[in-house]
Amino acid sequence: MVFAVLCLVAAVVGGLVVIMFQMGYRAAELVFYIVSAPIVAVGQVSADGGVWSNWWKGLLVLSLSQAWQDLALKGLIAVSTYPMIGNTSNGITGLSIADTTVVHSLLAMVFGFGLVIVAIRG
Repeated sequence: MVFAVLCLVAAVVGGLVVIMFQMGYRAAELVFYIVSAPIVAVGQVSADGGVWSNWWKGLLVLSLSQAWQDLALKGLIAVSTYPMIGNTSNGITGLSIADTTVVHSLLAMVFGFGLVIVAIRG
């Protein structure tokens, strides 16, 4: 149990450090998007549309990726702490408390793996 708590704390702290660095990177990239917006808007009036679609797609990806990372981190914390907060109700029908804890532990590992993928690819 202590090892599980230490692993959870290490995953959350590591995830927060990665997210902080990526938040700084995204803030700088957002400044670039803001500065380049007038140039892209002028380019949109050309016959081929300029680079508007690429600029808009990049802006959407930049805006939504931080939200997805935060959502993945909160999901990891919620699923990981569920069996540890003294929950005695049987949330999954037909399973004992021990089986429910195993299911939630497996979900925590899946969320942790997903957080790593989202953080690295983010």
